[in-house]
Amino acid sequence: MDTVRQQLADVENTPGLGLLCLLGAATGGLCGLVILALHTAIHTLQEPLFEIFGVASGTFTDSSIAFRVAVPVLGALLLGLLVEWVIKSSEYGIVHIIERLVYYQGVLPMKAALAEFTMSALALATGQSVGREGVAAHTGATTGSWLGRQLGLPNNSVRTLVGCGAAAGIAASFNTPLAAVIFAMEVVMMEYTIAGFAPIILAAVTGSLVTFTFTDVHPRLMADYSGFSPVELPYLALVGALLGIAGASFTRLCGALVPLLGKVRISLRIALAGLVTGLLAVQFPQIMGLGFETVNASLAGEYAIAIALGVGLAKLLATSFATAAAIPGGSSDSVRKPCAMVPPKGDSRFARSTSTWIHWWSSVASAKPSTRCWSMVSQSLAPISRPTQPCSASMLSMTCTGDSCNRARGTHGGQGAQ
Repeated sequence: MDTVRQQLADVENTPGLGLLCLLGAATGGLCGLVILALHTAIHTLQEPLFEIFGVASGTFTDSSIAFRVAVPVLGALLLGLLVEWVIKSSEYGIVHIIERLVYYQGVLPMKAALAEFTMSALALATGQSVGREGVAAHTGATTGSWLGRQLGLPNNSVRTLVGCGAAAGIAASFNTPLAAVIFAMEVVMMEYTIAGFAPIILAAVTGSLVTFTFTDVHPRLMADYSGFSPVELPYLALVGALLGIAGASFTRLCGALVPLLGKVRISLRIALAGLVTGLLAVQFPQIMGLGFETVNASLAGEYAIAIALGVGLAKLLATSFATAAAIPGGSSDSVRKPCAMVPPKGDSRFARSTSTWIHWWSSVASAKPSTRCWSMVSQSLAPISRPTQPCSASMLSMTCTGDSCNRARGTHGGQGAQ
């Protein structure tokens, strides 16, 4: 074992890099199982709620008004009590991973990961305006850190396995291994090296393969890219500028809410965020939960302009309160630590809320039916308007559709799929 540790201490040599790649694949497999457990926990908590309120379709958009108000509020109350009286910690999110990499050589406490796993499952099950990207990255990174420490690996190898775990967690959640690899290198590791790139690729592919093999938990954005014209490129530039302003406004709104809500005990401010979500969901139930059904409806052009703008604004408000209130699974870390990067969970929620705004632009730009392409382009532009992760944001949108080649041609002014 000492020989193995010595080889891993010098991963620039072939034996050490090969061993690290094997460990990366093992980390990916473990992370895939963790994501399966998260998916199972969410649905296990959701099913009784839908049965109690008689929601036969099992979706938030078809639920009654009583469900839309009661479930987010009661869920937020329970979350607040858990955070204040049981967990008593807010160590979660992407910034927590980066902090542990910078100051603690990649040693992530298992208690914090288990706490975020539990609270995120509860938040998602009760329709809070959060997503599963942050919990996927955090639990994945903790899994990699745990494996490295159990094997007594040197610090440089533990750090790489943390990146492997973050990439595998995201890839396993969304079947986006390429975007997950770029995210891990661009945001978590903040460096591009062969010694880190190879094991992270294997981890991401393995994690995605595990969840795809046992059950399909991956979201799929259904889009048709036909009808895109280069004439629309100037309008895309304008959309990009508008989304940049919206992204900056979102960050500033969160920053303004944090000191206000910080004066209130954490259980009450989390309950307030749940109340805001519940009240907004009375009119716009699309804001509840992950929101991929809403995005697909937007891609299909099912929303009128007023509804699309209303859903987008409601989602931004609900997300801002959830973030500022530090609901587990949200992007509160980026607000509390503004010098750090913005976690992707806030980005994806921002993208989902703004994508419903953009589909009507195609009717202004061109008579061709490029509505769905515009909505998909907005999926890329919204996260890019937030700093530090332009590459991973673009690739996440491409790979979620399962047709990245056509997506790339459409984004770059080509004719798209014919």
